Amino acid sequence: MVDTSMCGIFGYVGKKEQEVAVKAYFALRDLEYRGYDSWGIAAPIGKEFKLLRAVGKISEKSEGDFSDIIGKMSIGHSRWATHGGVLEKNAHPQLSRDKSVAVIHNGIIENHHELRNFLVEKTGIPESELFLSDTDTEVIPHLIAYFITTGKTFEAAFSEAGKMLEGRYAIVAMRVGESYLMAMRVGSPMVIGKSDEGYYVASDVPAFIDHTRIVAYPGDAIAMKLRA
Repeated sequence: MVDTSMCGIFGYVGKKEQEVAVKAYFALRDLEYRGYDSWGIAAPIGKEFKLLRAVGKISEKSEGDFSDIIGKMSIGHSRWATHGGVLEKNAHPQLSRDKSVAVIHNGIIENHHELRNFLVEKTGIPESELFLSDTDTEVIPHLIAYFITTGKTFEAAFSEAGKMLEGRYAIVAMRVGESYLMAMRVGSPMVIGKSDEGYYVASDVPAFIDHTRIVAYPGDAIAMKLRA
C-alpha cells in the first residue's frame, strides 16, 4: 500500500511579485526523493488560477516552462495515486467547482464518501457533475467553497471544512482574490518556514532550505493563516 504521507506538498506566499511557479518547481524537485507518479502547480493570476498538472516526473520539465507565471503565491504537489488512477484529472491541486479555491493534500480523507453525499445534498448538484476527479481530495475545495456561500470568509470556511475531515492529512489551500494561504495537518508531516520575503509550507524542509533556516512544526488540527 502506498504511504500517502510521502507525497510532496509546497506552498509559498510572499511580499513581492516573482516567478512563483518556478519556486514550486524547484521545491517539488527537491522533494522527489519522496516518490510520486504525477504532479501539479497552481498560482492565482488576476481573477483565476494558472493550473499546470501532468502525469510523470516534474524533473522532465525545465525552469523555463514555469518562468512566465508571475505572482505572490503558489502551491505545488507531487502525488502517489491512491483514490483514483494515475491520470491528470486526479493530480493536485484540486479545484472547487467555480475554480475559486485550490487545494493540495497529503494523506487520506477517510469519510470522503459521506462528504460527497453531504455536498450533493447541500448544493443540489448531481455527483457526476460536481466531482471531476476520482480523488478523496476533491471534497476539500468543494467544502470550502460551500461554506463561503453561507457567508463565511475563506479563513472561516477552511476551518469549518477542516472540522469535517476524518483521517490523517496535511492540507494547503488558496483562494482567488485572497492574499494568504491556509494550512492544516492531522497526523501527516508539515513544516512552516519564514524568511524576510514571506512564508513557506511544505511536507519537508528540503523544499525551502535554500531560502530560510527558520522553521516551525505545527501541531495537529490548527488552521494556520500564512500572510506575508
